[in-house]
Amino acid sequence: MKANSLLSMMLPPLLCASYVYGQVGVNTRNPVGVFHVDGKKDNNTTGIPTLQQQLNDFIITASGSVGIGTVNPDTSAALDMSSIKNKGILIPIITLTSNTDQTTIPLTKTGLLIYNTGTDAGLPTAGYLFWNGTEWRRLDNTSTAILTPVISGLNCSSASLSPGTFTAGTAYTGTFIVPYTGGNGAAYPSAAPVAASGLNFTLQAGTLSLGDGQLVYTVSGTPTASSPSTISVPITSGDRTALRQPEARLPR
Repeated sequence: MKANSLLSMMLPPLLCASYVYGQVGVNTRNPVGVFHVDGKKDNNTTGIPTLQQQLNDFIITASGSVGIGTVNPDTSAALDMSSIKNKGILIPIITLTSNTDQTTIPLTKTGLLIYNTGTDAGLPTAGYLFWNGTEWRRLDNTSTAILTPVISGLNCSSASLSPGTFTAGTAYTGTFIVPYTGGNGAAYPSAAPVAASGLNFTLQAGTLSLGDGQLVYTVSGTPTASSPSTISVPITSGDRTALRQPEARLPR
């Protein structure tokens, strides 16, 4: 006994290590990936889950692909959710304070994508924006810098009203579209209604094209004349678009 004790004291300590390679399953005894979560615990104990069973599964494959709603994510995708048909992706909703805001999201990474609420006066553009390294830009890569909206002219002869007919004394609701040229890409707000022949024309908020585009008005009211007739619609700088022509006319 003493000899054994002495021998154990003389030998250096030996460490044994073993590595276990396998698959981890949560709510399933049959993981089919490196990490597999069965959300509803409805998978079979053997074999591949059915397509219906996969819809509530999350998986990480040996190649590093992540699948949500599928246990067989495409190897070309880092994240595959293509099997989900009745849900979308909700990315972070942020209120940015300017088109160069790097305080709301510190250490902003080039390519970062967010949804801006547009509720701050410093950056009223609502929608998906990405950081290009110096500025928050729209997905079409146009600037979100606040500009004074300017167009070079209206194509009044091509203005259109839909529905195209109206009757004096009968309530009317429709849309009035006026083509323009020379837009500078600036955003503009909705404007106060402009009254003409019993109808109210309200410019809808939007963003000017870089070049040619269309101004969209909603129309409502009770006209004092029936179509076919001409109604002169005053369009002024009060519409915040610096238009050059004083009015657009509905076609006869």
